[in-house]
Amino acid sequence: MRGLIVILALIPTLLGAQEADKSLYLLSPRHIETSIRHEIGVSIGTHWSKSQMWTTFTTVEDGVAYPEPVFSRVIGVGALTYEPRLRLLEYKSVASLSLDIPLTASFSVVDVLSGSRRKYSAEPLTEQEINSNIFSKERSGFLGLFHGEAGALLSLNFGQGATLENTKAIGWTVSAGYNYLRGPLFMNFFQDNKRSDYGQFMGWATPVGRLGMHIDRFVLYYMIGLNPTRVIYQTGSTFEPQIEMTRTYNRLSISVRLGR
Repeated sequence: MRGLIVILALIPTLLGAQEADKSLYLLSPRHIETSIRHEIGVSIGTHWSKSQMWTTFTTVEDGVAYPEPVFSRVIGVGALTYEPRLRLLEYKSVASLSLDIPLTASFSVVDVLSGSRRKYSAEPLTEQEINSNIFSKERSGFLGLFHGEAGALLSLNFGQGATLENTKAIGWTVSAGYNYLRGPLFMNFFQDNKRSDYGQFMGWATPVGRLGMHIDRFVLYYMIGLNPTRVIYQTGSTFEPQIEMTRTYNRLSISVRLGR
């Protein structure tokens, strides 16, 4: 992310240099059709994500209470993505800086589970219940099916696909940004789950990075998300919170360019 901040900070300088260097081109609203590219992408069986830790779930084994992180999880079966790419800045026909907005609809399973994959209840425990050694009220973790995503990525593009005029055989894209997930779109009606009971678990954003390889009209993408997560561990007789990097997103997909 630091690299993107540096790039954004340099944009005003680059724009000031445009008059002196005609090989640097800024997006013109009058000719936006030459600076936008549309793609349709699919992924099958390579798509999953999970949220940051929402809360702590307490389990009891052999009379000892163990806190576990609770998170939402999406397992995608198949997904379809429409992605407009707006080239903000172009250098000759060699490279460009673009804003990419992937919009995804996915047939997927959405659930909320504890770290050991136990069921989790959104119903809070009362102090009286805890004092009576009642530490959990479990429900099915399966929330429902289907989810949607909306992302915003800044991308550096080189070679094929970087500009309208580039005719190289292969190109590369390196991106970073955020992806927002919302789901399930259809609740688990077998358990009579109510959307209002699980509102906090059904939408989250995660920082993501993406690498793309362009070949002719096709693009192979790999997107990964990492997020610092507060996790509680037991050390001796105490529980200590620690921060660790947790993978929050994974997707391998293939896209095809629409039009030029």
